[in-house]
Amino acid sequence: MIGFAEASVFCFVGLLGALFVGYFARWVATHFVSEDIAPVAGFSFALGSGGWASQRGIDAATSLQEGGLTLGSLMGLVLVWYFFFKREAANG
Repeated sequence: MIGFAEASVFCFVGLLGALFVGYFARWVATHFVSEDIAPVAGFSFALGSGGWASQRGIDAATSLQEGGLTLGSLMGLVLVWYFFFKREAANG
């Protein structure tokens, strides 16, 4: 049985994984599509592979491990969406 501290480590790993996938996919997409479409492609790929953390075959996985990875992946996807699509407020 793992505790909250270990589950938070898995949450952090899921967060970093989702951020890495999103930014890497956006970087790769810049080589194939225009700069304004690349964030859409990067977020789409990160969203499609967002469940990688909870769907891996970890033999000794407990519900806290899977829950931490899933929660971290979701938080990472929210951050990727925010960083890619945030809008600046118009002045005046």
